[in-house]
Amino acid sequence: MDCPVCNEAMMVVERHQIELDLCFFGHGFWFDLSELEMLPEAIGLPVELPKELLYKEKVDITSLEAKRKCPRCKTLMDKILLSDDLLVDRCPKLHGFWFDKGEL
Repeated sequence: MDCPVCNEAMMVVERHQIELDLCFFGHGFWFDLSELEMLPEAIGLPVELPKELLYKEKVDITSLEAKRKCPRCKTLMDKILLSDDLLVDRCPKLHGFWFDKGEL
């Protein structure tokens, strides 16, 4: 699978029994939906990811980031706000989420 930022091949790494796709050049992470759902328990957080995360409205704001394509289906991803200052990319077909360096 190729990185949605630099188009280099990503490497699969395993951490806390979750397989992540990591770009060693841009240092971003791709989470398949099921991997993201496993994250809180894997790192010891006593919470579940809110289901509205999946259905959060895309953000229509001016962003310096270019639109990115889902590494699974090549569809342009939506920008969604996970918090006041965290803008991430989500595949509109819910294949997964892209976290740039520093967003995770």
